[in-house]
Parts: sequence; structure tokens; C-alpha cells
Amino acid sequence: MNNQIIGTIIHESVTESESTIIGERHNKAYATGILQDLEVENRNGRIYETSEMKPEVEGDRIQKELIPAGYMRGHAGHPSSTELSVQSVIDPKICCVQFDKIWMDGPIIKTNFHGTNNEYGKAFNDDLLEGCKPAFSLRALGSVDRSRNGKCYVKNIRIITWDHVIFPSHKKAYTNKLIDPKEANQKINESAIILPND
Repeated sequence: MNNQIIGTIIHESVTESESTIIGERHNKAYATGILQDLEVENRNGRIYETSEMKPEVEGDRIQKELIPAGYMRGHAGHPSSTELSVQSVIDPKICCVQFDKIWMDGPIIKTNFHGTNNEYGKAFNDDLLEGCKPAFSLRALGSVDRSRNGKCYVKNIRIITWDHVIFPSHKKAYTNKLIDPKEANQKINESAIILPND
């Protein structure tokens, strides 16, 4: 018997990591931190494998389109609506964080980021400058496979974004330090894979 659920909206709403400011420009803090750790069971009881996440993280959509255009952004909290049309898009009006760089470091997904130019981003920036360590939580589409060893593995992942949350599902998903703004725009470009539309 195959215990798969197909087409799940994945919200990782409950992680701990460290985030640190690494620089400041025009009264805006630039920071680096961890978005997500892989290969471990998170607080929601899910496991994300490097082999599933790496093609998405290093793919053209994130690395060559969204990041260079300045639109790899996260909301101030996960959307409350369960509608797929809301969950599967990034609404620029309620974004608070812009990801300037996202990369893999072994089984860890890291990022350089800063606040957006709207009111949500200004509040995010002010909190960061006052010493808050923002945490992030994945929002994605995928399927959940419970067929191996009673564990819950997330498959067929399509990353939407990482939203800014209070209590993340991955214990390491916090800010590490503030960074020099010159470092914030360094990019990694890798080829993408095309995931089939089911």
C-alpha cells in the first residue's frame, strides 16, 4: 500500500538558528542566516532531503530570475488563507524580507537578506537593528511520503519562498549576523531542473 498524499501545501510554521547583522547601508541592516536545515526531522515531524531541495535552491527560477530581479521575498508570516491561489504566490504588498543570496552549505540552506521598502520591511529592519534574530519558515508545494520507516519525507518540492515567522519549524532557521552590504549581492548560478506538472 502506498501512503502518499499528492499536492500538499507545505507550511513549516513552527526552527532555531542564529541570524546576525553583517552590515548597514542607508539605515537598512543586511544580515545572514540559515533558512533551513535538511536531513533531520523538524518540529513538524517532516524530513527534507538534500537531493530534493538542492535542485530547487540552485535552479534558475531562484538563482537567475527572482534573486537578480530583487523579488525573492518572504511575507511577514505565512498566509492565513488555505486557498492555493494565495499560498502559491508571493504578494509584494505584504513582504517584509528580500533574499539577496541563497545557497547550499552541505545540508544547510543559507541566505543573505535585508528588509523590504514597505512598512512591513521597515518594521523588520527596525527589529533587526534592535537585536531581534529573525526566523524563517518554508512555504512550498510538494507531496508527503510516509512509506519509509514511519518517517514523513517531503518530495516533489516546489519552493515558493521562506516567510518570516516567530517560531520556525527548523531549529536552525534564524539570523547569524549582520553583513557588509557589498557581500549581500554575491550570487550563485547553477542550472535548473524542470519538475513535471502533475
